[in-house]
Amino acid sequence: MCPEDRIKIMNEVEIIFHGAATVRFDEPLKTAVEINVRGTREMFKLARGCSKLKAFVHISTAYSNCPQNMIGEEFYESPLPGDKLIDLVETMEEKVINNITPGLLGDFPNTYAYTKAVAENIVKEYSKGLPVALFRPSIVGAAVGLLHVLNCNPKVIADLVPGDMVVNACIATAWKTAKEYPSNHEDAPPPDLTPPVYNYVSSEQRPLTWGELELALIAKY
Repeated sequence: MCPEDRIKIMNEVEIIFHGAATVRFDEPLKTAVEINVRGTREMFKLARGCSKLKAFVHISTAYSNCPQNMIGEEFYESPLPGDKLIDLVETMEEKVINNITPGLLGDFPNTYAYTKAVAENIVKEYSKGLPVALFRPSIVGAAVGLLHVLNCNPKVIADLVPGDMVVNACIATAWKTAKEYPSNHEDAPPPDLTPPVYNYVSSEQRPLTWGELELALIAKY
């Protein structure tokens, strides 16, 4: 980003939705950390300079803390502090990082879930004094007939949430955050206040199996 664009953003931007991420489950750890963890840290550094900031919504995933049996609307202990993980991947050779990745992941199934969990640590640590909210959707999908084949167990619950509803919920989250914290300068959240967390899933109220989804899609398309 050129200096002129950065200044323009800091002077004019009021709402930030940070949803940029690599969602590849087999992404090399170094790449996943640079995008999902360091990218989040850089966004908070930018947001802190935004004089008109009213809301910052970080879009995580409902599976960021998948080793937990129950996922509440709260922050969980990070597998590794975000800053420490960034330093690690930036100072070690990628071959070495790839060799130690299984040990770092522990109970996490892939680098995606792992780095999204660590990114939440960045949110918690770098959001102090800023109007921030953490938003965790489950599987975001769009039923437009593009997905023809999916290998899955038809009896398992598919925790899908429609893309348009996720967008609406993100906007509502930004509105609520801005309403509660009108300014990040005059009425900023207390530095020790943890940002609110919103889990956005379907399995609690309206569970749907992959088999039921298949029948619905076949009926429509």
